[in-house]
Amino acid sequence: MSTPTSGSGSGTGSGSAGSGGSTGGVTIGSGYGYGDTINSLRESHFKRLKGQTYLDHGGSTLYSEVQLTQALTAHASTLYANPHSGSSVSIATRDMLDRTRDRVLSFFGTTSSQYSVIFTSGATAALKLLGEAFPWSGGSEFAYTLDNHNSVLGIREYAKAGGAVFTCVDPSNQMRCCCSDQMKLRTQSNTAALKQQTASPGNGTASLASLASGASPSASDKPFSLFAFPAESNFSGLQFDLRMTELARSGQFGHNPSPNAQWKVLVDAAKYCASHPLNLSSLGASAPDFVCVSFYKVFGYPTGLGALLVRSDAAPLLRKRYFSGGTVEAAVSNDDFVKLRASALHERFEDGTINFLSIAGLAPGFDLIERTLGMQRVMAHTNALGSYLSQRMRALRHHNGSPVVRLYGLHDTAPPAVVDLKSDGKSNGPTAPPPPPPLSVSALKHSQGPTVAFNVLKPDGSFVGYSEVDRLAVGNSIQLRVSACMFHCVMHLRLTDLIVLVPCIDADRMFLQSWSVSAVPAVIITTDSIKR
Repeated sequence: MSTPTSGSGSGTGSGSAGSGGSTGGVTIGSGYGYGDTINSLRESHFKRLKGQTYLDHGGSTLYSEVQLTQALTAHASTLYANPHSGSSVSIATRDMLDRTRDRVLSFFGTTSSQYSVIFTSGATAALKLLGEAFPWSGGSEFAYTLDNHNSVLGIREYAKAGGAVFTCVDPSNQMRCCCSDQMKLRTQSNTAALKQQTASPGNGTASLASLASGASPSASDKPFSLFAFPAESNFSGLQFDLRMTELARSGQFGHNPSPNAQWKVLVDAAKYCASHPLNLSSLGASAPDFVCVSFYKVFGYPTGLGALLVRSDAAPLLRKRYFSGGTVEAAVSNDDFVKLRASALHERFEDGTINFLSIAGLAPGFDLIERTLGMQRVMAHTNALGSYLSQRMRALRHHNGSPVVRLYGLHDTAPPAVVDLKSDGKSNGPTAPPPPPPLSVSALKHSQGPTVAFNVLKPDGSFVGYSEVDRLAVGNSIQLRVSACMFHCVMHLRLTDLIVLVPCIDADRMFLQSWSVSAVPAVIITTDSIKR
């Protein structure tokens, strides 16, 4: 997320490499330290970290103790009720939900005229909802980048069930198809069958107008296809150029069926929003059709709550199949009749009673970000610390001169100049990007986020197993994220022994604790939410 100071064992703060300071010949950027308030932030918001070094912000960020107290105090002093009832308290609860939707939209720099908010149980549930509701047909294609969370990959099961084909493209190779040989053979076979199917009337495709009106699809309607990519890689911290959306809409990343397909774009922003502002209105033609987010990634609490943001002109695409609870205006048991709510998109897609108590708990989290931290300062701090950490790690050498670590990502590039800034009065970066060059695949400019993913190497170049590092880390009260190959790391390496850690503390202490426990600890470190 973006809380300020995750934990050094001593709980004393920012370490010897202070703002603009230097350690080991490497200078940390001036954006470090939240304007020299990192010590006080740690003391007032994260007292429970004393004695612990928490490095798993890629898995879950830490909530502020002040934030949690505010949320629980509001729960204890406010009467909430099921928003589907008609009591005055229920009406007040609905009003709270509407205000919170508006605040979510404001946080992402947009309004209800441009996007709708569908609350879900998390980013994964938002992706599942989209996969279920997207109008897949025999002429559809699901294309996605090689670097994607496995929750995005799960959408292809819905695509296949709907008759679509799917394609994986490689951002490191001019977005060329990188499907396995077996996958290519299956796709070729499916494409041949689907071309015959789509040449026949009643192929299941539909226009936005026909979907919105409930009319039956026509043979002349164009099919819809979907392209998906992450704003930031969960594995390496690679931040994709959001202008990919424009190219995707023109069908440049599709490789299979209908050349006249209408392309829509999904951006997985769960990781990116943890440390960067996302202003959808400022993206113009690059604004995606669908965005999935997870709130605990941003400010730690509440967990189990996310959202699917749906652009207004894409909303009519979504097909509602299952119905339940508050999504229903009327339903009959002894006849095949149901009438769904239609006044707002979320009323059709938020099945049952939504988690209104957790939604009420979002306000203190937004307050923490907007009034205490500032997303611009979060971005500046994390970028400064991520750059510092990667430079220190690159400098490590064994006695024979061989490197101690292998980094993954774009750590040789400069920290990104954010193209989707949202001014919060605490800017530490540019206020506007330069005019973009003519858009093409070769003109895309991906950048490195504040994640440092790496393996630790032995003097002979072989890898140190992650399990040993985890054991030593636990013995030193260091909480890491350890695993075999995670998510989409296949784009970056061909390994099985990896570890991902997200430092949100001062780099000095992390090095003292991790490098001293073993001569060469094995890790892939994701210093994503290094924010602290």
